[in-house]
Amino acid sequence: MILDFHCHIGKARYSWKPKEFTPEQLLERMDQSKVDMACCFSFFETEMINNDFVAETGKRFDRLIPFAFVNPQLLKSAEELEKLARDKGVRGIKLHPFIHGYHANNKFLLDPIYEVANQYNLPILCHTFSESPFNMPSALGDMAGRFPQVNIVMAHGGFMWSRPDAVSEAEKHSNLYIGTTCLLPWTIRDGIDQLGPEKYVFESDTPWGDARVEIAKLELIAKKDGELELILWENGARLVGIAKK
Repeated sequence: MILDFHCHIGKARYSWKPKEFTPEQLLERMDQSKVDMACCFSFFETEMINNDFVAETGKRFDRLIPFAFVNPQLLKSAEELEKLARDKGVRGIKLHPFIHGYHANNKFLLDPIYEVANQYNLPILCHTFSESPFNMPSALGDMAGRFPQVNIVMAHGGFMWSRPDAVSEAEKHSNLYIGTTCLLPWTIRDGIDQLGPEKYVFESDTPWGDARVEIAKLELIAKKDGELELILWENGARLVGIAKK
């Protein structure tokens, strides 16, 4: 079984050249990659975010798990998130501090979002790349300490330059996990040796990424018994509340 924790669907203004990536196209990609289920959310342009569409998509296709893409800079973002969790069945949260212009540990903006996540048991997938001080691993570690009951996945795992910091922060906090896309294979192996495979969550960043490539990368380095199954399925499934199969 394979669960992809990081996929985009819907309309885009400039981040995806065809301007739209449909749920049907995502499912076709999943079939090509032998991915069983995927967490999905809007593209990151604020004006293109359509959480209602994503929530309805989750009802139409049981292989797609709807996440709400939240810009905490917007008024009533926490209130709208709560409605989505309570009434629309979203099962996780996507954050992008770099694009939306806030620090990943801005308590004023983010505490209300994390409080909703805590109340509804929603995991948070947060962009964690080295291109900006807005989304460094240490900031996610700060929030993991403030909200120990909220599970946080560091999307892209800090990339190349912040990868050691992501591993260090994940080691400190039991609720902080590392996403696999954009990481080099040997760096994932090093992290597994330090943290254990329980800390890694498979992600492709579709449609930009290709799950086939990301899976092959993991197959190359996850050689010990049970590692691949944990990363490709069990860790992500546990975070979104899917019973072990």
